[in-house]
Amino acid sequence: MLTNQMASLLRLYTNEPDQTFEGNAQVALWLELAYNDFRSFVAEIDPTIYAVRAQIPTVGSDTLSLSAITGATVAGPRLDTLLWVTLTQGTTELQLRGGAALQDILHGAADYVLLNAEIRFARELASGGTISLYYLPAQDIDWPTEILAATFVDDLTRFHDMIPLIAYLQYAIVDGADHPQQLLLLQRRQEQLRHYLAYRGGSSTEEIVDSRWLEP
Repeated sequence: MLTNQMASLLRLYTNEPDQTFEGNAQVALWLELAYNDFRSFVAEIDPTIYAVRAQIPTVGSDTLSLSAITGATVAGPRLDTLLWVTLTQGTTELQLRGGAALQDILHGAADYVLLNAEIRFARELASGGTISLYYLPAQDIDWPTEILAATFVDDLTRFHDMIPLIAYLQYAIVDGADHPQQLLLLQRRQEQLRHYLAYRGGSSTEEIVDSRWLEP
């Protein structure tokens, strides 16, 4: 499903006669929020769907700046969630243990910790190696523009009808509308997507998904 088709399906669901209430800007905002929810649901089950990798050479320091993938303006995909970090030295690549707080690396419970826009390591990393950052990028779709265009979103096309359904829940909050049919359909599609993601690689994937946002 393309971006303009999502916008059309959302308008079909809402059936809102007052276009001043449901103009392009509002539709774009609802779809952007819905796509964020959709990506979060997918990533909880299989983060590799959207994962990208950034490689940064080590320079003999225990601190690594993430300025290349964080902030308002970046050249590549902007960091949303860091998944895992590896260190390559020579031909050996090792996955490093991530920590939740600075104390974890100080007490040897972790190899690194994410602190705002930098990574702090438990020890100084010698020059000549490579740090690989595997992370979920923030979405980069310009929805106000793309709802008027036939733009491809991602490879989960067969489940993209969920995005207008989630967006409808945003509309229902504002309008005070009932949404039992849309919610039932969304829950059914959620189960189908969960099953697809769990078995798409040929084997089962264990997942714990917080779907409370679907509750009425």
